Amino acid sequence: MTEPGWRRAILGVAVASALLCLPLLGAFPLFDPDEGYYPAAAAESLAHGHPLDLTLNGEPRWEKPPLAYALMQASFLLLGKTEFAARLPSVLEGAALVAILGLLVARVAGGRAGLLSAVVLASSLGHQIMTRAAHPEMGLVLGTAAAQLLFALWFVSRPGERPAWAWWAAGIAMGFGFLAKGPVALAMPALMLLAGMLLIPKEGRPSWGEAGRAFGFASLLGLALAAPWFLWMGARHPEFWGKVLGLLADYAEKEPGGFRASPFFFVPVLAGAFLPWILFLPGALRGLRRSDPSPAARFAVLMALAAGTSFLFWSASSAKNPHYALAFLPPLAAVVGAWSDRGPGRAGSPWQIAGFAALVSGIFAAITPAVPFALAKSIPPAWVFAHRILEEEGDAKAAVAVYRRRLPSVSFYTGREVAWPHTPEALEEFVFGPGTRFLVIHGRHMDLLRKHPHREVDFDPDTDYFLVRLDPPSSPAPPAPALAPPAGGPR
Repeated sequence: MTEPGWRRAILGVAVASALLCLPLLGAFPLFDPDEGYYPAAAAESLAHGHPLDLTLNGEPRWEKPPLAYALMQASFLLLGKTEFAARLPSVLEGAALVAILGLLVARVAGGRAGLLSAVVLASSLGHQIMTRAAHPEMGLVLGTAAAQLLFALWFVSRPGERPAWAWWAAGIAMGFGFLAKGPVALAMPALMLLAGMLLIPKEGRPSWGEAGRAFGFASLLGLALAAPWFLWMGARHPEFWGKVLGLLADYAEKEPGGFRASPFFFVPVLAGAFLPWILFLPGALRGLRRSDPSPAARFAVLMALAAGTSFLFWSASSAKNPHYALAFLPPLAAVVGAWSDRGPGRAGSPWQIAGFAALVSGIFAAITPAVPFALAKSIPPAWVFAHRILEEEGDAKAAVAVYRRRLPSVSFYTGREVAWPHTPEALEEFVFGPGTRFLVIHGRHMDLLRKHPHREVDFDPDTDYFLVRLDPPSSPAPPAPALAPPAGGPR
C-alpha cells in the first residue's frame, strides 16, 4: 500500500472509532458524580450568560480550566442540552487522538506500524469507555499524548533535520491540554524528554541545550495560549488566584478514603484499560532496543518512557482515579503497534488487521454503554428523581436539595441550582424554608424530617434513597371574633 493509502486507512480507523460511539451515546443518564459535574456546570454557566466564568449551583467552579465546559456548551447550542451533546466532545477528541497517533507513528516507523497503533488505541477498553464520557480527561490526554508524540518525532530525527514545526505543534498541544485540565499537560511531555535524555545513548540524540530550547519554546507557547483565561478570571475575581491555589493544596492533601490509594493502584487499572492488547505488552516491551540508533527503534523506546514516566507520576501522586490511566494508553499503543509491525502483525494484511480491530471494537461498543448501569447500583438514580420533581412541581419552580451526597446531574436535569446541605442544621434550614421543596435523602436520615410534614414521592431500593416532597404547613385559620354581649347585660 502506498503512503497516502496508509494515511487514508489510519483516518478511516479514527472515523470508524467515532461512528461506533454515536448510536448509544445518549442512551444512558449522566454518571454521578464525576460525569455529572461538567455538563451541569457548563449548562448553568451558559444559561446565566457567563459561559467562561464557571459556576455550579451558584458557586464558583474553578477546579478545572474552561476547555471541556466550553466544548460542551458549543455542543449544547448546536444539539440541545442532552447527554448525547455533553459526551460528543469526548468522542471527537478520541477520534482526533487516534488519527494523530497513527499518522505520527507512520511518519517515523512506516504506514503499517501507524495503522496498527491506531487500531490498538481505538479498540482498547479504556479508550472505548472514556470517549463516551462527558469529562475533561480525553482533552487532557489528547494534548499530552500529541505533545509526547511530537517531541519524540523531533527527538529521533537526524541532526540538522529535526523539524522546528514540531516545537510549535507540541506547544499548541500542551496549551490545549493545559486548558483542559491544568499544568499536568506540561509535566507529562517534560518527564518523557528528561527520561529520554538520561537513558538513550548520546549518539544521534539531541544535546541537552537543544532539548531545553525545544521544550522551553513549546512550554512558553502553551502557557501563552492558556494564560488569557487565567488572567481574565484573576481580573474579574480578585479572590480567584487564592481560591485556585487553595483548591490545589486541598487536592494534594486528600485524606485516606478520598483519592489516596496504594502505589500499585494503577497496575490492575492499566491491565483492564488496555484490554485486549495488554496480553501483547510484555512481548512488545521485551522487543525494545535501547541501543538501536534507528529512528523507529528510538521512537518506540521514547513511547515506552512516556508511558512509564506517566505511570510513575500518577502512582506517586496522592490523587488517584481510574481514568488517569487513560494517559498510559496512547504511548503503549504505539509500542505494541510498532512491535506488531515487526513481529506477528506482519502475517496479516491491513484489512485483516482492521477486521480484527472492528470485531473487538464492536464487542466493546456493545458492552461499554452497560458499564454505567452495572455500576449505578450504588448511585441514587438522579435522572429518575429529577424527572419526578419536574412532574410533581407543576408550573412553580421548587427548591431542590440533596443531603450528604454529590449528585450534580440533578442540577443538569432540573435546570436549576441544587443545595447540598451536609449537616443537620443546614438540612433543617432548607426543610423549613418557604414554598414547596424537594429533597433527596438516604433512608438512615429520614428521622431528621420527623418535625416537618412530608410525602415520599419516590424510593430507590438499590441505594435506599428517597425523594421527598416538603410542603409549607398550612396556616391555621384565624380565630373567630368574640360575640359582643347583648345590650343591658345578660338576662
